[in-house]
Amino acid sequence: MSSSGSGLTAYLNGIYPNTPNAGINSSNFTSEHVARGSGAYSFPLDITASVIYEQRSGLAQAPQALFTGGQQTPSIVLNIAPIGSIHLPTLNTLDLRIAKMFSVGHGKKIEGRINMFNALNINSALTQNVRVGPTYLQPTTIVLPRVLDFNILYRF
Repeated sequence: MSSSGSGLTAYLNGIYPNTPNAGINSSNFTSEHVARGSGAYSFPLDITASVIYEQRSGLAQAPQALFTGGQQTPSIVLNIAPIGSIHLPTLNTLDLRIAKMFSVGHGKKIEGRINMFNALNINSALTQNVRVGPTYLQPTTIVLPRVLDFNILYRF
């Protein structure tokens, strides 16, 4: 980042965030957690099954409001509560895979795979509108639906 002009210009452009008001409802003192477990099992006949489970804490957010009418700053959006006063729900996702290996001679192999992402088919919000108004706390994006993925791999 580079700055040009006087120190006052840099101060007003937010390059020096250590102002008396910088910490009011903008400091994030929340914590996040992620837990992941995975496993695979090889069955007879070159069949493999695997699973991945992940738990991820929801994003910490703060409600925001639009303030207008100022002379120097005609409009500004500010947090009206501390970050962490709103949390998105914890996400629990489960991904599954089953694969079968076929030998085609001379060390060459073909593997067929079926992956199922979001096997639990959760539809939790990933983001939501935090601006106070008619759409307050309405989800703007959600977790993708259950997805089946078919693959064929050729190894030589």
